[in-house]
Amino acid sequence: MHAAWHIYEIRHQIFSSLEPQDFARLARICSTLFTVCTDKLWARIASLKPFLHALPQDFRERPLTKQDVQRLNLYADKTQELDLEKESGRRAIRLKSKGLEQKSLKKWDELWAEIAALRPLSDFLPNVRRVCLYNVTADVIVPLISITGAKLSHLSINIYNPETNGAVCQFLESLADTSRLESVSLHDGLIPPKLIQQAPLKRLRLNHVFLLRSDQRRIPLCLDLLEKSTLERLSFSLPVEWCWPLIDTPKGKYLPRLQKLWLDLKHFEPERCSRCLYTKDLYIKEPGEQTRTHSGRYAPALFLEALDRRELKLLKIELPGDATPKMVRDVVRAARDSCQLNTFEDLTLGRSGWYSQCQECRDTVLPESKPEHVREVLSTLLPMPHLRKLRLSVPLNFVDSLDVAFYCEMANGLPMLETLKLDFRESVPLHHLAAFCSMLPNVTRVSLRKADYTALEEMPREEWACPRVQRLKIMDWDPDEDGEGASREALYRNLQTYFPNTELAKRGPE
Repeated sequence: MHAAWHIYEIRHQIFSSLEPQDFARLARICSTLFTVCTDKLWARIASLKPFLHALPQDFRERPLTKQDVQRLNLYADKTQELDLEKESGRRAIRLKSKGLEQKSLKKWDELWAEIAALRPLSDFLPNVRRVCLYNVTADVIVPLISITGAKLSHLSINIYNPETNGAVCQFLESLADTSRLESVSLHDGLIPPKLIQQAPLKRLRLNHVFLLRSDQRRIPLCLDLLEKSTLERLSFSLPVEWCWPLIDTPKGKYLPRLQKLWLDLKHFEPERCSRCLYTKDLYIKEPGEQTRTHSGRYAPALFLEALDRRELKLLKIELPGDATPKMVRDVVRAARDSCQLNTFEDLTLGRSGWYSQCQECRDTVLPESKPEHVREVLSTLLPMPHLRKLRLSVPLNFVDSLDVAFYCEMANGLPMLETLKLDFRESVPLHHLAAFCSMLPNVTRVSLRKADYTALEEMPREEWACPRVQRLKIMDWDPDEDGEGASREALYRNLQTYFPNTELAKRGPE
């Protein structure tokens, strides 16, 4: 073999244009190319079937020996990424077998129990660095239980079947070495506190995840998470059962290196409307008021108050779909009092989900936004001199009415804003949006859910033109269709005047 094959840069240049089947052909030429090409072929595995193909063809028909699993171990050592989506062990093991009925063949659990008896479980996938599991069944996790995880740096598990929680928790508890694990993302399950204590986590995402203590108690949070000094990014949801663990009120400062925080409050509120529940603020601790809600839970404001590092770069708060301006106001106040808003570069105040129905009066109460409440909340946020991205979908539609003075106040408090996303449920008049954007000196990207085509101006005002805006996206509108009976000429005349450099304006009426 030519010596050039041993130079990494040359190999990388050649391999960058090859397909997987090309690597399979090259691997048959010589031992050197076999090692190099199989390293590429097995670096990322998206199914468990390749591991079964590494076994003898009759592996379901007879007992295995140590020699039978040597080839499996050889290729498993080369795997660095395991990315399984909607995988099932029963489907993976359905290989063709001649002359035998499926009932007499070896089953999935029996196969891996037999392999575990021939070699230690920790020998499987010793070099894996990334594991991603999405909606897999519990039997798929069986081969992963007891792997060492010595080189594992990224772990993502998104499984929506509660029957799999036990296998997931067993897999996480069996990780013997998490010294390199920096990123963990879990959705809807259980996580042992040992993993949080031992791993040098920098990025942690927990959605509807409970911590399973040694006494089998399920708790939403633990003190070990709050005291994690390595965390830089944290995303988690506060469930109904949330409370401060082990302490009545926060006495220390937590998460000293935190830079980005995603806080999900969609499931915090009990399923009762304001008429049946609210007599006091549930989201913030007001002077002289209780810090607990009527259901005995502590308000989310206490979590924000306990942060040690308040100079966050990103804050995203997700509220329920039927969040009222009062709820938004309380959350914004807590963020203002607990975090230094003038350091933010990215801020999202969002809401998602359907309007919930009160479980007592069975009414669906739609949130009402009053202009004075909207101005109060937004004025609380300002100034944010370093903010570059602002996303609003909570009931804070400040552009539904034309208030140039308030627009000017908002723009003066957002001098560095580049991206503006307004995901309001209500329609927004284009000239209101243009009046506000024209005051923002650096804005280049604007996104809107729905424009009000019934409020188009016959003579658009050129002083509200926004030539700096390069991209305008209206999510609930197709530019190839008429907008709610509005004149296409008037529509595009407004677009070409207010946002002349955008794709929508350049298309023009047909």
